[in-house]
Amino acid sequence: LHFEAYKEGNVHSKITFKNEQSGEFQFYFVTYKVSAAGVIDTIKLTAPVRQSVSHTIPLFNPLSVSVTLNTQLHNSTEISLLPTFTVPANSEGLFSFEYMPLKAGRSDAKIVFNSIDLDSTSTRLSCWLLLLDQNEL
Repeated sequence: LHFEAYKEGNVHSKITFKNEQSGEFQFYFVTYKVSAAGVIDTIKLTAPVRQSVSHTIPLFNPLSVSVTLNTQLHNSTEISLLPTFTVPANSEGLFSFEYMPLKAGRSDAKIVFNSIDLDSTSTRLSCWLLLLDQNEL
């Protein structure tokens, strides 16, 4: 059995197996526990100090209505992004952000997308940002 869940939680269902020739059937009540999807992608960005680099993330909306995603940035002040992003129904939206390091070194950050209609764990992104001094490029 295969199904796709867009939100974390429990799914209760009844499954019936039927013999079409004899009409006999057997049914089962099943409960699926849907857990968080985890990190969807890891992006490594490299930029010279005080110069920006842009990156675009494709986000797919499987629903038949538009979805507005709220963005949360964790562990970084060097990334510029929009606080919300709308993806049209049954289509892919392209979310862009900009990274501009202020000092050389490495830092880790995470961008989380969440909405009421789609669980935040289904569209989570973790970024590893490698910052290099201009002399190291």
